[in-house]
Amino acid sequence: MHETPLFSPIVSYGCFDMEPLAVKYGTRFCFPPKTHVLRGEDAVKDFHYIAEGRVHYVLNGYCGEERILLVLEAGSFFGATPTLNKISTSSTDCVTECESVIYQLEKTVFFHLMETSPVFCRSLIKGLSKGFHILKRQLESLSFSPCRERLLELLTASADKSVLLDGCWHPLLHQYSQSDMAKIINASRVTVSNIINDLCRDKHIRIVNRKIQVKQQR
Repeated sequence: MHETPLFSPIVSYGCFDMEPLAVKYGTRFCFPPKTHVLRGEDAVKDFHYIAEGRVHYVLNGYCGEERILLVLEAGSFFGATPTLNKISTSSTDCVTECESVIYQLEKTVFFHLMETSPVFCRSLIKGLSKGFHILKRQLESLSFSPCRERLLELLTASADKSVLLDGCWHPLLHQYSQSDMAKIINASRVTVSNIINDLCRDKHIRIVNRKIQVKQQR
C-alpha cells in the first residue's frame, strides 16, 4: 500500500467493520452527484456512513468563499463530531461528488451502538483519529508548502496507478474542475490555471482530450 502524498484531502477512514451495522440499523439513501446531504446551517440529526461514492467536506467563509477540507471515500462517515459534542450544526457542507450510497443512523441508534457494540466504537475512534491526522497534515501543507507543490501532490494522489498510457502516464481516477482544485489547495482559479500550464511545460502532467494525466513516478 503506497503512502498518500502530503497534500491529499482524499481519504477513506477504512471503517468497513462499521458497514454491516450501518446496513442493519440505518436507512439507505442513494444520492446523485452534487447533492447537499448536509448543510452547515442544518441541524445535525443523523450519523452518516458512506458505503459507495465520495463526499466533499466543504467549509464556507463569511464572504461566500468555499474550501474543500476533505474528500471522503467509502468506509468513511460524517456527523459524528457535532453529535458527540452536542453541537446543533456541523458548520460544514457535505456534498456528494458522484452518485453515492449513504446510510443514515438516528442519534438514538448511534448512541445505542456506542454503548453496545465494541466493533462500532473501535471503528468510530479509528475514523475520528484518521480524520484528525489528515486535517493536521493539511494544515502543515497549507502553512509550509507552495500552491504548485500542493496541486501536484493532489493530482498524484488522484492518479490511477493501475493504468499506464503511452508507457509513462496515469489517468486520474476523478477529474476535478479548476474551481474545485482551487478550493482544495486554497488558491484562485487563475493561479490553478497558471500552475497547470507550468506543470504541463515541465512534463509532470499532460492534458489529453481535456483530461489531466500524471507522469509515472520513477
